[in-house]
Amino acid sequence: MKHSKNHSKEVSVQPSEPLGETKQAGRKNKILGFSACAVAKALGRAGIKLEEADQILRRQGVEMSRASLSVQLGFGRNPASWEKRGEPAPLTEDQIAELRQAIGQ
Repeated sequence: MKHSKNHSKEVSVQPSEPLGETKQAGRKNKILGFSACAVAKALGRAGIKLEEADQILRRQGVEMSRASLSVQLGFGRNPASWEKRGEPAPLTEDQIAELRQAIGQ
């Protein structure tokens, strides 16, 4: 009959980083006072395509995956999705022009 050995591993109970500090320092997720997602929807509503929208967000210091940006642009183009997915930011034509001008468009 074989005897099984009980191997106990020591587990550290101290977290490597303090708990509760989940915010990333320096993360910017607002453009003109609105969330990046709401601005992306507004860009979609304005007919701005993926390449230009990606440049606009990056110029504003916001990194969003191209897949997520594409989805948000689509939500902006489809008013039926606004109730469930949130409305686009109420950007004026001048504000959209300002964002486009910042990337040379």
